[in-house]
Amino acid sequence: MLKTTLSVIAFSALMLGSAQALTIDTFNTNQSVIDGIGAGASSSVVSDATNILGTDRTVSIEQLGPGSTPSEVNINLGTPGILTLGNTDAFSVSSITYNGSGGAGLGGVDVTEGGNDDRFTLFQVTGDFPTNITITVADYLANTASLTVASAPLGTNVPLFFEYASFLGDVVDFTMIDIINIELVTTNEQADLQLDFFGTTSEIPEPAVLAILGLGLTGLGFARRFRR
Repeated sequence: MLKTTLSVIAFSALMLGSAQALTIDTFNTNQSVIDGIGAGASSSVVSDATNILGTDRTVSIEQLGPGSTPSEVNINLGTPGILTLGNTDAFSVSSITYNGSGGAGLGGVDVTEGGNDDRFTLFQVTGDFPTNITITVADYLANTASLTVASAPLGTNVPLFFEYASFLGDVVDFTMIDIINIELVTTNEQADLQLDFFGTTSEIPEPAVLAILGLGLTGLGFARRFRR
């Protein structure tokens, strides 16, 4: 309960600090993919999931070894929705793709929100060992570019930013995006990670918003102390 409350407060601060925000996925639609050593496993949400951009999310995971316990991606383990990557004793590569209903594409989505947004945001709830997170985009002309950001080691309630200007590859039109992909590549056999929001933003939370966040966390600390 405490982790969920902290997540809500931190995420609210992030959104208050941004004038515009396009929600790509709130991770509130159930999905579970588990894979042992082998060719990989995948599943797809194809129903009218309105909290997923394009209403369709394809998730896959491949365990690269050497472990005996399956690696897995689970989505919506609580409220708010959370994507959880779990590895017990193996490396893994996971992929989350937004490619429109039936793979027809997103139809040229403006992820700049009319020029107001300049980066993708993934909100890290928890994480232990670093996981390399790569976001790849393709526009309506099939130009592709990507950017890799490492998760925050032992990071709790940390926004991870992927600035459009830092993407490498083709010159991509971010006002006409057709495919968005997230790839999670673990760098430790026991790497675990939780994410609870994927969208866009234009600003790091302002000092005033961060102050509100600090007061909220302080209040939670006092509340927790009184419950003991």
